[in-house]
Amino acid sequence: MLVKAVESSSHSSPAFKLDKYDFVQTLFEDLRRNFRHSLFNRRVGVVGRRYSFKDCLIPNPENVLTVRTILKDRDSKPLIEELRALPNQQHLTHKARVEIETVKDSDIVFVDGVAVAFRRKGELAPVLTNTSALDALPRIIVDMGAVPHVVGGADIMAPGIRRVTGEFAEKQLLAVVDEKHGKYLAVGKALTGSGPLAAAKKGKVVENIHYVGDLIWEVIKPKGPASQSSN
Repeated sequence: MLVKAVESSSHSSPAFKLDKYDFVQTLFEDLRRNFRHSLFNRRVGVVGRRYSFKDCLIPNPENVLTVRTILKDRDSKPLIEELRALPNQQHLTHKARVEIETVKDSDIVFVDGVAVAFRRKGELAPVLTNTSALDALPRIIVDMGAVPHVVGGADIMAPGIRRVTGEFAEKQLLAVVDEKHGKYLAVGKALTGSGPLAAAKKGKVVENIHYVGDLIWEVIKPKGPASQSSN
């Protein structure tokens, strides 16, 4: 339709015929040039790379553009009190700068520029880089065969668990680590108490709510060459 409109334009001669292929190519090149100057082609800290025209043509839910918002005192102070209820977070003060960055269904909370926790469905949980909080949580130690599944977002199944340390109740937060290196793989929520969980031989026992490689991790992960220290 657009090609016909150009051919029938009063500015075109009667014998003018537009090559459809050349027309589409020219239109595409013009669009691509304009796109280079658009917002999507700026460097975005979330994924650490430059967006291209391909990202516009093929939507990818992993490429999430996010904005970090600084909270006002009336909003940050109650949130600080909630954060202080997490393990080993009593050092947080009301004078700190609190920011929120929303990724999909989660709000990541930063205190003085450091990721501390995330909120989902009204509940707070520590992020994987907040090792001071994770160190105080009960632990689920999984075998190495379970690692790819855990970091792929799968819930933790009883057969993959090697040991359980600490006592906890149903719905309590847990740290999931691998048996070989003791690395934090995920933050989970217990689907049963520590006693029944340790005795379970089959079935799902821990809900995986945050893991290495998820959207939250892509925002908070260390950007330098240093890796997560052993626990």
